[in-house]
Amino acid sequence: MDQLLGRAKARLLEAACKARPDAAFDVAGYASRLEENLIDGVSRTQFEADYLAGTGRELCGKMRAAHSSAALVVNTFAPWRERPARMRIGGISGFDRLRFEAVYPTGLGGTPPHLDLAAEGICTLVVESKLVEYLTPKAAVFSRAYDALAGSRCGSAWFGLITKLRGNPAAYRYLDVAQLVKHSLGLIRG
Repeated sequence: MDQLLGRAKARLLEAACKARPDAAFDVAGYASRLEENLIDGVSRTQFEADYLAGTGRELCGKMRAAHSSAALVVNTFAPWRERPARMRIGGISGFDRLRFEAVYPTGLGGTPPHLDLAAEGICTLVVESKLVEYLTPKAAVFSRAYDALAGSRCGSAWFGLITKLRGNPAAYRYLDVAQLVKHSLGLIRG
């Protein structure tokens, strides 16, 4: 799987260099400046405050990578930041606000779930962006603190996955189901 991940990152770097011939990417696939990894028409002002209000970790270097899922979501959705009403996803429209790194606390301690995008309006649509993450296996881990949610959310199919994944943490090793469960439990509360 490491070879496949390496090839995927190399192809993404090639595409980034082709799309932005003026950008300087290092051999690991990181642009020298974040702006060099953004498409034309996208600027830091469209998303930076949202990332700083969240954990802000992506701005510290991750988003400069040609293989960054955060850069993918910003490049895909930031063009609609000033005009969210014009955005349509899967037949859904009527948005009046877009937020990157939208926080949806579960009610537990620790770092609350951060979804890559929340499009809010008539309804709320959220996006969790992945680019190459699925190429790195990940075991599901839930602290015992999640047991405290049993009373209020035990009827949720998402909550039922906690028991299943504790019994078999590698059940979905190429999909971070633990992250999706935590995000969903935050959305249910929100």
